[in-house]
Amino acid sequence: MVDHDLTDHDHVLFHPPKHPWRHLTGLGIGVFVVGLLTMSIAATHLGSMSAETIGNAVRLPQGQPVNIRLDAGEQRMLYTERGSGASQCTVTDGEDAVVPVEHASPVLLQGSDVLWQSSSMFTAHKGGDYTVTCSGDIDAAKAGRPVGTLDVVLTVLAAGLGGISTLAGIGLMLWDRRRTAKD
Repeated sequence: MVDHDLTDHDHVLFHPPKHPWRHLTGLGIGVFVVGLLTMSIAATHLGSMSAETIGNAVRLPQGQPVNIRLDAGEQRMLYTERGSGASQCTVTDGEDAVVPVEHASPVLLQGSDVLWQSSSMFTAHKGGDYTVTCSGDIDAAKAGRPVGTLDVVLTVLAAGLGGISTLAGIGLMLWDRRRTAKD
């Protein structure tokens, strides 16, 4: 057994490395990239959610009945052009029974050149054709997939967290650069 003097290991045991944060730049780059990816995915999702919903929605000309085929439990939100006035829509099923139309929380979606606002929604109680007729102070309405306020809020929150992560990554990289410049 070899006896070592404690002073041989003294430097390692009692003096930590001079650069414990030597991976700070790598960590900053990683946080920065994750933040950018999160922001871009959230922005893309928000844009496609809005464009696809309005783009795929069925146009409901004023005073003209429009048939929509739905599965049981499927929902449709009724959208009007923002600022175009009030709309009153009635929905009937294939047996001419009135389907309840409920008030919806306001959500704004961007169409190709117009902002669309949710006004109300209905749920198909059974599969089949539904007739939607709208009247009021508007030129047209649309019936499309519902987008809830929670969908929009979570997407915007994800974009915000991505932005914060991006800034944190930049901060870590600058902190490391400043720290190494002092050494």
